[in-house]
Amino acid sequence: MLSGDSKKLIDSLEETNKWWNSKFELKFKDKEMETNMHKNNKLNFEEYTKHLGLIIECVEKNCDKDFILKNNISLIYNDIFIKKNNEGIQHIIDEDKRKNNLRFQEFSQLIDKFNAAGIKILPFKPPYSVLKLVNNFDVLCYDSNGLKKAEEVLIKEGYELFFSDKYEALKRMYIKYDEINNIMLKIHLHTDIGWDDLVFLDKREVFDNSIIITLNGRSILSPNKNDELLINCSHILFENFKITLHEYILLKKLVWFGDLNIEYLFNLSMKNGWGVPFIQFATILSKIEENLGDEPYIFKEMYNKIKKKNIALKYTIPNYKFPIKISRGTIQEGFKYKLKHSDISAKKKYYSYKFRRYGDIFGILKRRQKIVISLIGFDGSGKSRHAKLLRETLGEDFIVDNYYYGWEPSIIVKTVKKIIGFIKLKKSENKKVDKPKSNFLTLFLIYIEYLSRYFLYIFLNNRFKPNIVITDRYFYDILIQNGYCGRDILSKLFIKIFPRPTITFLLDADTNTIRNRKDELTIDEMLSLRNRYDCLSDSVGYIRIDTNKSLNIASTNMVKIIFKEIIKKYKV
Repeated sequence: MLSGDSKKLIDSLEETNKWWNSKFELKFKDKEMETNMHKNNKLNFEEYTKHLGLIIECVEKNCDKDFILKNNISLIYNDIFIKKNNEGIQHIIDEDKRKNNLRFQEFSQLIDKFNAAGIKILPFKPPYSVLKLVNNFDVLCYDSNGLKKAEEVLIKEGYELFFSDKYEALKRMYIKYDEINNIMLKIHLHTDIGWDDLVFLDKREVFDNSIIITLNGRSILSPNKNDELLINCSHILFENFKITLHEYILLKKLVWFGDLNIEYLFNLSMKNGWGVPFIQFATILSKIEENLGDEPYIFKEMYNKIKKKNIALKYTIPNYKFPIKISRGTIQEGFKYKLKHSDISAKKKYYSYKFRRYGDIFGILKRRQKIVISLIGFDGSGKSRHAKLLRETLGEDFIVDNYYYGWEPSIIVKTVKKIIGFIKLKKSENKKVDKPKSNFLTLFLIYIEYLSRYFLYIFLNNRFKPNIVITDRYFYDILIQNGYCGRDILSKLFIKIFPRPTITFLLDADTNTIRNRKDELTIDEMLSLRNRYDCLSDSVGYIRIDTNKSLNIASTNMVKIIFKEIIKKYKV
C-alpha cells in the first residue's frame, strides 16, 4: 500500500510529466505504431505512476542529497516530499531545472546549425525519463564527413575539444563554459555506437530504423525504443558498470511503454556479439525488480521469454543498494564473450586502443593530474561552507573530493617532539591564535606531517581517476599560525618545496563579519594575521574572494575560475 505522502507525490507527477513532455514529444513514422503507443501510454500511465511511488517508498529512507546526486533523481521530487525530508534539496531541484532548460535551449540551437550545414546526426541516449538532469548530449554522426562538419560547427560556437578519441575511442568530447549562466555545456560526438573501441550496434541500421522526435519544436531523428534499450544496456554493462536508480526506472519505462520485440532484442544483441551479456543483464534487472517487490515484474517477464534459449549464465549481484555496481566477474565475462564473437579487425582495434591509451605515459600522467583547489583564510571566512558548495556544483561534471587540513598535529609529531626533548604542545598551541614564530625543527616536523597527509589523502586518493580535490585549509595556514608570513627565508623555503595547489583562494571578509561568525580572536590578533596573509600573496599567488557577499555569488566567482583551469589542464 502507498503512504499518504507517496499518493500526494503521485498526484503531482503528471505535472512533472507535462514539463518534461514539453521538451520531448514523440512522433512516429509508422502511424499504426503511433496509435498503439498512445493507446498503451493512456492505459498504463496510472500503473506507471504507482510504480514510481512504490520505488520511492523502497528508497525513501535513503534519500539525502548524496543519494539524489549519485542516482540522478532530483526531478522526481516536489514540495511535499521535500518538506518530509530535507528542504535543502529544493536548491538542487531548482538548479537542475534551470540547467536543463539552458542545455535544451543550447542543444536545440545546435541542431538548427547542424541541419543548416546538411549534417546527418542522430542524438541517442535521450532523456525520455521525467527524472533526469541532462549534463551532456550524445550525438551519433552518420559518416566521417558529417563528423568533420559537426566539429567545425562546435568550434565556431565556442566549444573546445576536451577529449579526443585517443582518450576514449569512438567519440570526441567538446566542452564550453557559459560564464553568464555559470554552466558547463558538453557535446559527445560519436563515430559509432560502442565503448572501448568495440561496436555494439550497427549505426547504419540504427539510422534506418530511427523514429522522429521533436525537441523544442524541432524535428530530429532518435533511435527506436528497441535500439534505445540496447544502447542503454550496453552503456551500463561495458562503460559505466553500475545501475543508478534513474537508469533502473528509465529502463523499466522503456520496457513498459516501448512495445518491445524480445526476439529483435535477442537477435540483434547476438548478431553484434553480446547476446549472452545482454541476457545476463536482463537477469540482473529481473533480480533487482524482484528484490524491490516492484510489481508488475516486467523485467522478469522479459527474462522468461529470453531464457528459453537455454544459455548458461554466470553473474553475481554484489548488493541491492543503488547505485548498484555490476560485479567484476560479470564485466570480465561480458568483455570476454564480446571479444570472442568479434572478428580479427575488431580485436585488433580493441587491443590497439588499449595499448595506445595505456602506453602513452605522458597522456596517462596528464589525464591523472589532479586539480587541487585550496581554500585558505581566517576561521569564519566561510571555507567549510564554500568547500561543500563547490563539491556539489563541480560534482555534477567531475569527480570531486574534499579534504580538511586540521590544526591538531598527529600523534607521530607529538611523540617525536617529546623524544627529542621539546616541550609537549600546550593546549593553547592548538587554538587559532596569534603566536610567536616556532623554531625550525618544530616547523620541519609540521611540514613532514602535512606533506605525508598530502600524499596519502590528496595525491594517492583516487589516483587513477582525473579528479578535483578541494582542501579546507592548506599548509600555508599553519605557516601563518606559527608566525611566518612568506617573506622570510625559512617560510619561503618550505613554501617552495611543498606541493603547490592548482588554484589557491584566500577567502576574506571584513573584521566585523568574521567576528560575528566566529568570535575567537581579538581585533589586534586578526589584524596581525591579516597582514601575514597579505604578505603571503607574493609567495603563493592566491586569488582573494570576498565572502561578505552571498554564498552563491562568491561560489560562482570561484567556479568560473576553476572551469577555465579544468579546460586548460585536462584538454587531451
